[in-house]
Amino acid sequence: MKTLAPLQLNPLAKIVIFIFFTLIILWGVINYIFLKEIYLHWIILVINGVLALTLGWKFYKNNRHTILSYDHEGFQMQVGRNQVSGRWSDFSIVSLVHLGFGEFTVRLYKNEDDFLEIPASALKLNPHEFRFELIQLVEES
Repeated sequence: MKTLAPLQLNPLAKIVIFIFFTLIILWGVINYIFLKEIYLHWIILVINGVLALTLGWKFYKNNRHTILSYDHEGFQMQVGRNQVSGRWSDFSIVSLVHLGFGEFTVRLYKNEDDFLEIPASALKLNPHEFRFELIQLVEES
């Protein structure tokens, strides 16, 4: 079984930066309420940075990290804590969808309305080659 689980730096960086600035703003508001001034020191920035990295990593692993395992029979995909699995024989059509901003996903259709998306860009795959690989797996099953 082939397993893909690359680290997605862009979403991780966005989460960490958002948490870092939220902590800084929260620190400033709390200081202003209690001390009537905003006290900011480099040690506080380092502590907030470490806290943002820790919380951001936990949030990323629990909600955004994508893992795909597949072989010639089927696949298992996990995005954060959500897990989906399927067999290639359940699907009949494979298509490539451009989501914008350079993001691609491969859709597996059971029928016209029911489909499942595998995020090729999040898995750092060449979307065109991955689509053809999945077409071959669906046709063989």
